[in-house]
Amino acid sequence: MLCISAPPPSTWEQLARGEGESRNSDIDRAEADRAVAQRRQSRRRLVRLLLNLNPVDLMGTVAVVIETGLRNGDGSSRADVIRRHCSIGREVFVRRTSEQLGPHSMAVFLRVPRFFGLLGSRLAQIGYLDTRAEAMMTKVEPAEKDVRAVVKSVYAPLEKDNPRVTIIID
Repeated sequence: MLCISAPPPSTWEQLARGEGESRNSDIDRAEADRAVAQRRQSRRRLVRLLLNLNPVDLMGTVAVVIETGLRNGDGSSRADVIRRHCSIGREVFVRRTSEQLGPHSMAVFLRVPRFFGLLGSRLAQIGYLDTRAEAMMTKVEPAEKDVRAVVKSVYAPLEKDNPRVTIIID
């Protein structure tokens, strides 16, 4: 007669059956469960932070950049600048333009490297603030100060003439 022996039970199987040192094993199991719960919670916080699901956590003014399909004074296309250099998390600057009484007096600029960054960088205009954010900015910020903002989202496919850029103003 052939006798096959079962493999020895693992420590966790022994603990599940109530064998072995129950007090230390309960503490170890509780610590392991707490560590797993903390990892899950930190992952959830990170995902929420990365996806910006809760606008209350942003602590800034969300604004849409308009007139992104036009050309700048030097002939460069704003849409091309956005496609090449604008990405989520990139820093942009909001500055009052010289035509302070016009319909759009707050321009949005992006720092663009010259010759792969070897010759420094320049500020290229990518559009204007929408009227609601512009009205809020004129009440809060002084005229000669540049305001920093961060790009929240960019939608700039090649077939679209007017890319959509959303920024968060601190």
